[in-house]
Amino acid sequence: MARSTIANLESGEGNPSLAVLMKVARALEVPIDELLAAPRGKVRKWSVQEVGSHARGRGIAERPLVPEPVRDEMLIVMDFAPGAVLGGTPHLPGTH
Repeated sequence: MARSTIANLESGEGNPSLAVLMKVARALEVPIDELLAAPRGKVRKWSVQEVGSHARGRGIAERPLVPEPVRDEMLIVMDFAPGAVLGGTPHLPGTH
């Protein structure tokens, strides 16, 4: 695909054919409807009440980064006050 075609698509100036859209979707490994869908919101802000927080250890507040679970991830923010203490057990060798 010509660079000018890609530049026109990126700038919003182009009027691509279905064949061009199919090539772009294949190259990006996304379904073609992903290219044609309305843009999604890029940022969302949650209130403190939506996220929640709890104490852990001495002087540590722990809260999820986002209120919804994220598959296969642990997204936790830990706020340590000066002099905070948190005990733990080291992982065994070979643990990931």
